[in-house]
Amino acid sequence: MAHTGARPDRPTPPVPTAPGPAVDGRALVSLLAVIAAVLVVASVAFAGLDDAVPGNSIGARLVHALHRFTFTDREGNLWSWFSVLSLALLAVVFAGHAFVQRRTGGKPLPYAALGLVALYLSLDEDVSLHEKLAGLVPEHRSTFQWLVYGLPVALVAGLVVLWLARRIDRSLRRRLIVAGVVYLLGAAVTESIEAVVVLAQPSRTEALASFWYALSAGVEEGLEVAGVLLAIRAALLALQVRIAPAEATSGASAPAAPDVSPSTGAQTR
Repeated sequence: MAHTGARPDRPTPPVPTAPGPAVDGRALVSLLAVIAAVLVVASVAFAGLDDAVPGNSIGARLVHALHRFTFTDREGNLWSWFSVLSLALLAVVFAGHAFVQRRTGGKPLPYAALGLVALYLSLDEDVSLHEKLAGLVPEHRSTFQWLVYGLPVALVAGLVVLWLARRIDRSLRRRLIVAGVVYLLGAAVTESIEAVVVLAQPSRTEALASFWYALSAGVEEGLEVAGVLLAIRAALLALQVRIAPAEATSGASAPAAPDVSPSTGAQTR
């Protein structure tokens, strides 16, 4: 007598799928660069308009408010928030590198240390910790005098960062050194030139309110942000991020999971 019972279905083995496309960080950095350029131009333009539209009219007050809101040499405004968030993003990317290195048996400490440096710079950008050094200078006259102690500290910090960076990927290290040089051109060199010029003027208040100072501050802060964006770009290019679909089955497929791996092309699971 023939057996007519239905044979139970065997589970279909999962079918592996190819990982999704890599997330290209260059588009994000390009967008941030455009925003930074617009903010610098706005800062300089509104500074010029603020000089050209004196008085207490509604238009003059509006221009003055926009100048304060976009000026690159002020805290608690649009430019300051952009700088703080850019440095915080750099810290997050370095944290991603440290996570990948720890997960793959690499050396996470240098990346974690670089992330902490970026996080400190983000905090400093928000509350201007470096300018507190000016109070340590005898006969303190200006916040520019933070450079008296700040330049040696920056030099030592740069050497420490270089020492830490010797253990990271060579290509990434070269790009980060270039980014650091650009950042220091703004943070130390350009600001030192500004300090010499401003402190030599008979009226420092007028010098700080002048159009040329707004222009030089735009160059200074623009170089700093350019250095940060170059570092973000380098770190993102070295950190391959993919949206990797989970293995498909005959039933419902699982949601996609992010796959983060070094730029060598090896995937980590």
